[in-house]
Order: sequence, then structure tokens, then C-alpha cells
Amino acid sequence: ILREDRDQPFTDRLIQSRMLVSTPIELQPGENATLWVRQSVDGSATPNWSLLTPTELTSRTNSSLVFLAVFYAVAAIIVLFIFGFYFVLRTRTQLYYLGWFVFLLLYNAQLDGWLFVLVWPSAPVWNAHASHVIGITGIMFAVLAAQSFVSARVTHPWYYKVVTAFLAIAAIFIA
Repeated sequence: ILREDRDQPFTDRLIQSRMLVSTPIELQPGENATLWVRQSVDGSATPNWSLLTPTELTSRTNSSLVFLAVFYAVAAIIVLFIFGFYFVLRTRTQLYYLGWFVFLLLYNAQLDGWLFVLVWPSAPVWNAHASHVIGITGIMFAVLAAQSFVSARVTHPWYYKVVTAFLAIAAIFIA
């Protein structure tokens, strides 16, 4: 049931929810049905399956919107704050830290389904892999920030070379 929507652009989905939902299953009161569910994941995941009416789906989806709006508003203020620090200090460490925080927010927005809805609704294949690219890029910025903060190139040159090689491998992986 989900396979039909997984590879479709967002605007072509029968149910336009930021979460991946199945096509409707119509059951009459008292009617029995057998549903076979298969979940395939990379890594550990806890299946979260629910049978909901359209009203329940809308209610459950909308209940988190206020929290998400506050979260992203506070995060945007923090981005502006970090950018202000970079503007004043003009250090690479602040620039890398800004990159890490922005990609952390992008990763959260991807997991919440907002990037698919708002940024790339016509790219379902990219959407299926975007969290990997965004996550690795965020980790790369975090490592660069740490290296810059401790001046690893000067204080620990062997460490700097090893980590830079791993960053290069990661960059090739996400390219």
C-alpha cells in the first residue's frame, strides 16, 4: 500500500500528509479484514503503525504543529545569533559551527517531513536519501568546527591529517 505513494511526488499523493501514510482502507462497521504489513529499515527502528480515520490523522498531524513552529522559530533565532557571532569574530570555527547547526535543523526538518513538502516535493527518490546526505554533512561541519576550535592543524597534526582524510572520504561518499 505504501509503495504506491513512496515513489510519487508529494503533490500526486492521494493523502497529502508530511508523514508517509497509506492509501485509505475502507471497512464497513463489523467488517473484518486481514492486512499484511512489512517494514524494511536500515538500522534500528520502532514500528509506529496506527489505523486512523481521516479526522484522527488530521488531528494527530496538526497537534504537533504548534510545538514544531516554536522549535523552528527558536532555532532560527539561534541561527541568527550564531551568524552574528561569526560576523563579529570572523573565525572559521564560528562558520563551521553555523554550518553544523543549520544542517542539524535541516536534518530535523527532513525527519519531520517538511523538506519534502516545502523544498523538494517533486523529488521522492532524493527525499528517500536526503537524510543521509544532510546528516553526514552536518557531522562533517561538527568535526571541522572541533578541529578549528582546538587548532588541530598546529597542535595535533597527525590527528588533523587522519580526520581530514576521513572527511574527504565522507565527502566522496555523499557526492
